[in-house]
Amino acid sequence: MIRHVVLYKFHVSLSEEQRQDAINVLHAMGQSIPEVRDWSIGKQALPSSTAYDLAQVSSFENVEALERYRNNPNHIRTKKLMSEIADMVVVDYEVS
Repeated sequence: MIRHVVLYKFHVSLSEEQRQDAINVLHAMGQSIPEVRDWSIGKQALPSSTAYDLAQVSSFENVEALERYRNNPNHIRTKKLMSEIADMVVVDYEVS
């Protein structure tokens, strides 16, 4: 199994409503792509100037499923949107 983790730091100019809209888009994307086995999204629990604002954690059966997800048009659109409103870091790792 492959775990895909994305951390988002929203641009400071985003309103709370815009942030929630982005979270809603991420939730919808996770439900719309068949390769996704598990999907969770969570806001930073404690205020911190150094922490990211949001984490997205998902699981895929294998690297090929992750690649299909990455090439899915809905993922491509959502990634473009998120890159315009947040800084992101990503890690993909094999669960042992």
